Amino acid sequence: MGAISATLVAISQITPPIDINLFTVSQIGKTPCESMIIPYTMLLALMMCPIAYWQGLATWLPRTMDYNR
Repeated sequence: MGAISATLVAISQITPPIDINLFTVSQIGKTPCESMIIPYTMLLALMMCPIAYWQGLATWLPRTMDYNR
């Protein structure tokens, strides 16, 4: 649930009306905001699908670090 929530927060920060990260990245890269909305949103949405369907994918890294002590 935490991985999905973090991904949804990331999507909300690059899409209007919030788009905090989008303005920052566009100022650093000196590119227009409009050219970056669609690719990043699609990438994050595609990244969220495997996490939602295979929950083991989201908990893989903590398990490899022996977090269950």
